[in-house]
Amino acid sequence: MGIILRNSKPTALMLDYGNFFYIFLYDAGFEFNQDYNAPDYMVSYYGNPFCIEAVTVNPSQNPDRPDPEPPQSDEEMQRLCDDYMPIKFGSSLFSKLQKKYWEKPHVQGKPLILAIHDYHMPGSMTWTRNALVEYLYGKRVRVAEIDGHKKFVEEDIESHTWEGKTIPSNFFGTENAENISAVLFTNTATITKFNRMGKLAGLGCDNIKMYRTGVMLHPDPSSLEPLPFMTDVDDENYEEDWSESVIMYHNPNTLIPVDIDCFNTINHMWIDPDSGDLVSLQREGDILNSITTVLEVVPDL
Repeated sequence: MGIILRNSKPTALMLDYGNFFYIFLYDAGFEFNQDYNAPDYMVSYYGNPFCIEAVTVNPSQNPDRPDPEPPQSDEEMQRLCDDYMPIKFGSSLFSKLQKKYWEKPHVQGKPLILAIHDYHMPGSMTWTRNALVEYLYGKRVRVAEIDGHKKFVEEDIESHTWEGKTIPSNFFGTENAENISAVLFTNTATITKFNRMGKLAGLGCDNIKMYRTGVMLHPDPSSLEPLPFMTDVDDENYEEDWSESVIMYHNPNTLIPVDIDCFNTINHMWIDPDSGDLVSLQREGDILNSITTVLEVVPDL
């Protein structure tokens, strides 16, 4: 028997984010109202209405400001996350802010959520998540050594600058952003996600193998590092659902907050009103990022 490597890195081929998002909402038990064209989704959960607009981070179309090359080291990745990616996320989110969906009669009085995914370069969704958090809240979390112990330390961010362009940090503090209830993010709306879910449903060929590697939330809440993993999608103990790796970032300044209980299958992050610190509610063992390697097993010639 021989093996052919079909895909060794995440696929980011501008998969329609709407396809993933529709399945996620349907699977989570939301009902759809299709009477309106915008925002993208008018849904309700046991009578609680929500308005959701999907947006993607796409490759640059400006020849004068092309996207940089994919990072080749942790240092390059960190530099892009600190300043370049907040500008990319900011461009997409700010464009939706200008639409002023909250002024539409059928949106008024309802929570308005922006759902975003990063497709701007191959594999970028595996490393840009923290950049979104920093841009939304204007806060950066670092690991620092204090009194001989490593601890998480928060620092405020005023702005992000990349090659002559500067934008303010803290999207939730932007003018009119109080009309946005939350930002919903996932890094798994990819073709490989649909491939894995299809295989779990019994579709596809028996000679196709999928191996998933990445990092997940550490079972020890005091750990400062995620837990690496590698798994065979064909393993009888392997489990995955449509809510995996989906997180909602709640706007501390919103006029209409989201009831967490209506999105009880996903992760959540918000700012504690008393301490001002970022806090989160996480699914146990949730995947932070991953790469799926697809192999075709063929007979020896």
